[in-house]
Amino acid sequence: MIRTAMAVVTVMALSGAACRPAHAASFDCAAANTARETLVCSDQDLSDLDTRLGALYQQRRALLGPQGVRDLARSEQSWLNASSTLCTSLPPAIPGGPDNAPSPRSCLQDQYLRRLEQLAQVGRQIGPYRFNRLDLFSVTPIVGKRSDDMGQVPGLSIAHVAWPQIDDATTASAIAWNRQMTRAIPVAGADDCHDRDLSTEYAIGLANQQAISVAWSNDEYCHGAAHGLFWAGGDTRVMQVPPRALAPADLFGPGDAWKAPLRLLLFRSVWAQGWRPTDASDAVPEADIAPLAAAVSTIRAAGQSIPAHWEAGLTGEFMKKFVDPAQWFLTPDGIEVHFSAYDGGCHACTPEHPATVRWADLKPYLKAGAPVP
Repeated sequence: MIRTAMAVVTVMALSGAACRPAHAASFDCAAANTARETLVCSDQDLSDLDTRLGALYQQRRALLGPQGVRDLARSEQSWLNASSTLCTSLPPAIPGGPDNAPSPRSCLQDQYLRRLEQLAQVGRQIGPYRFNRLDLFSVTPIVGKRSDDMGQVPGLSIAHVAWPQIDDATTASAIAWNRQMTRAIPVAGADDCHDRDLSTEYAIGLANQQAISVAWSNDEYCHGAAHGLFWAGGDTRVMQVPPRALAPADLFGPGDAWKAPLRLLLFRSVWAQGWRPTDASDAVPEADIAPLAAAVSTIRAAGQSIPAHWEAGLTGEFMKKFVDPAQWFLTPDGIEVHFSAYDGGCHACTPEHPATVRWADLKPYLKAGAPVP
């Protein structure tokens, strides 16, 4: 199930509201008074990472407007609170359970390295926009009968969501886009999952005066499940007031002449990566047979042999992703379609890499004035 994470963000923000204020990421070891600060000051590698983080924080902070500075401070406070709880209050190993709890030092080292990567995205200039990155983190102890030894850290439920904002937004469309992004953060998973580890990330692709394209990715592990779930999708919005979801007509104009070549090009992309369909029980729609037959002919012409039933072996749902604008991630190079768990017919059958098609290959089908390079 896909739903938005507005409630998750609200709970995570409130959970950090009463915590101690964040430092600017580095601090005076002579004044260290917490378990986290003491650990950092006693380890040269952690101290060096802390210094790097503090310098990067100040560097990125200088790129932002007043609201962006406030948002970044809130993100940093959330990270400090969560990483301190996670790494200096690790639960003891559960008798009979796997010894998969990290040491406080290795936990903090991992947290610093991840936070450095996150901060590097703050203040990035893409097209006419400077983007801020907002993060909220939550670490919740699992107590009572639900206490377990599963997940990233035994006995803890860990959540992290990230989303973009246009910094120093002044136009009506930019202000509205920021509001929409805060409400659009996707969360994938089972409704009946109580104890979970959750991570939601994003990437920004094409960004111009006409449109902004975001790729969302969501990973969730419900404690006790056989495996985790992952979801990926595109979110391209035309920058009008208010911004609206991209429609096929925005790229290709009226009609469906673009569908068959787009399916063919994206199918060739996943085929070239080595992906193969594993279940032919759900035949493709009749309208898809011609482009698939052309693709199969191309594959055979290259000297590869394939089972005859594969000509109709791609499921209809799989093919629908290729022509669904809600799945498109627009980049400066072309269109990408990212895949979620079970898109390939089973959990392990999902294509490992996104399907891609270049703008140059779509040029005959693009309408004049489309929001592409």
